[in-house]
Amino acid sequence: MLLHILLILGFLFLFYRQLGKEQPILFSFAFVSKAAGAIFLGYYYLHLAQANDTWSFFQMGCEVADLARKDFSAYVDFVFASQYKATVTHWLYFEDRTSAMVKLISFFCWIGGNNYWVCALYFSLISFLASWFLYFQIRSWKEEYANGSAVALFCIPSVVFWGSGIVKETLALAGLLYLTALFVRWASGRKIVWWHGALIIPALFFTWVFKYYWLAVFMAVLIPTVILLFVARKKLLTTGQWISGWSLVFIFLVAVGSFAHPNFYLSRILLVVVANHDKYIELSAPDNVIHYSNLQPNLWSVLQNSPLAFFSGLFRPFVWEAGNASAFMASIETLVILLLSLSFLISLRKKINIKLIFPLLVYSATLCIFLALSTPNFGTLSRYRIGFLPFFIFIICQGNPFIDKFIKWIPFIKNR
Repeated sequence: MLLHILLILGFLFLFYRQLGKEQPILFSFAFVSKAAGAIFLGYYYLHLAQANDTWSFFQMGCEVADLARKDFSAYVDFVFASQYKATVTHWLYFEDRTSAMVKLISFFCWIGGNNYWVCALYFSLISFLASWFLYFQIRSWKEEYANGSAVALFCIPSVVFWGSGIVKETLALAGLLYLTALFVRWASGRKIVWWHGALIIPALFFTWVFKYYWLAVFMAVLIPTVILLFVARKKLLTTGQWISGWSLVFIFLVAVGSFAHPNFYLSRILLVVVANHDKYIELSAPDNVIHYSNLQPNLWSVLQNSPLAFFSGLFRPFVWEAGNASAFMASIETLVILLLSLSFLISLRKKINIKLIFPLLVYSATLCIFLALSTPNFGTLSRYRIGFLPFFIFIICQGNPFIDKFIKWIPFIKNR
C-alpha cells in the first residue's frame, strides 16, 4: 500500500508541475478531498449502508485478478473478449455495466494486491484528474469563472463523496468532466493535442456503459452549442438569435434521436421511467420518496409532474424529511443549494453570460427531471444527481454574492 501511495504522489507531482503549480493549496485540497471521499465511501458501505455495491464490485474484481495471477493470457482474453469459459466469474456475462466495472477494478486489484483502499485511491485519482483538468481549462479560459468551477467541482459534499470511490458514478462523471474540459479548451481557441483525443475514447466508453442517459443528454446539449459557436465565428449573433438557433438544433436532434433506435422512442423512455418509479416506490419507505400525482407513461402526465421533479431533484430532502444521519447531511446540502439558487435569482440583475448558462441549464433541468421521476427515492437520487449537480452549481455561482463571501472565508480557492 505504501508503494502505491508513493506512485500516486509521484504522478500527482508530475501533474502538479504541468497544471497545478499556480495554486498549490487548492490542488492539494482538491485531491485530499477526493481521496477522503473514496475512503469514507468504502467505510460507509462497509459499516453503515444496507447495500454493499462498492465492496461487491471489489470482491468480484479480486476474483478476476486472481485469474490474472494464475493464467495471464486467459485474463487478457476474458477482459478484452469475454472468452474465459471457466465457472469463475460466470455472473459477469449477465450485464455489460457490471462486467466493465469489474474488469476495470480487477486491474487495480491485480497491481494492488487485492487491497480495497489502494483501488479506492486510484479511483479518487481518476476523479481528481478529470475534475482538475476541467478546472484548469476554465481558469485558463476566463478567470472570472474559476471560483464558481472550484466550488462546483471540489466543495460539494455529494459530488466529492459519490464521485470519488469505487462506484460507477465516479467513472461516468470523470468522463463527462473530461469531455467538458476538451470542449472548453476548443471553444477558447486552444490546441487539442494527440493525447487529448486519445482519452476521448475511454471517456465516451465509460460514460456510455455506466450512465448512457447522462451522455445522451450531454451530447444533445453539446452538439447544438458547437454548431452555434461555428456560426457565431462567421456571423455576429444576438443573444436572442443564439438561443433560438440553439433551441431549434436541440429540438431537431432530440426528434431525430427519438427515431434512431427503439430504446430512444419517447413511448419506451416514458415506460421505463414510470416502471423504475413504481419499483422504487414499492421498495422504499413512504417518507423517503417523492410522491407524484398519478404518474403515468404518457407525455401529459410527465409534463404535469416535471415541476415537482425539478424542484425535488435539486432541493430535497428537506431537513424535516431526513430520517437518518446520512439523509440529514444530504438535506443540509440541498438547503445550501436552495439558498444559493435564491441568491442567484436575486442577483440576476447583474450581467451574466446567457449563452453560457442556457445550455448548462437545459442539460441540468432535463437530467434532473428524468432522474427525479424515475428515481424518487431521496437516498438514491442524491447519488445519481451528481451527473448534473456540478453544472448546476456552476450556474448559480455566477455573480452570486454568497459565493463571493464564501471565497473571502476560504481565500486559497480564489484565483490569484
